[in-house]
Amino acid sequence: GNAEWILARMLREYDAEQPGYIGVLKSLLMDLLINIYRGYRARNAAFNKGEQYRYDIIWDAVDYLKKNHSSKLNLDEVCRHFYLSKSYFTRVFRKATGMSAFEYLQKVRVDEACRLLAETSRKINDIAEAVGYQDYNFFNRTFKKVTGCTAREYRMQRPSASRR
Repeated sequence: GNAEWILARMLREYDAEQPGYIGVLKSLLMDLLINIYRGYRARNAAFNKGEQYRYDIIWDAVDYLKKNHSSKLNLDEVCRHFYLSKSYFTRVFRKATGMSAFEYLQKVRVDEACRLLAETSRKINDIAEAVGYQDYNFFNRTFKKVTGCTAREYRMQRPSASRR
C-alpha cells in the first residue's frame, strides 16, 4: 500500500544521507502519519457525526491543496471553496494536521519540486513556477527551510541518469 511505499522511500533517503535528507524525511513522515490516520479513521466508527464531518472536510481540504498546489492559492479562496470561516478552518486544520494550511501547502510544493529536480532536467526557476511559486527567491528560501539545502544543491546530489 501507500504506507509501505512511503516507508521504503524514507529508508532510501535515510540510507543515502544526501544533503537535505532530514527535511525530506520530515516531509515523508508527515505523509505517512496522514496516511495512517486516514486508515485508522476509515476503520474506526467511534467518531461522532460532528467530529467525523469536521475531519472529513479537512482531509478534503488537504486533497484540494495537493491537487491545486501549482495554482495561486490563498486562504480566502480555500475557505470559500469549502464554505468555512477562516478562523474555523485554520483552527481545525491545525488540530487535524499539526500545521497550518500555509505550512502544509509549502510542504506539498517542496515535495513536488524535489520530485521534479530529481526526475527532470527542467530549469530550477521553471520548476519553482510549476509548483506554484511566482517569486524564485521565496521558493529558494522556502526550499532550504524545508529540506536543509537549496534546490541547486538538492539537484546536484541526485544522479543525472534518472533525469528525463
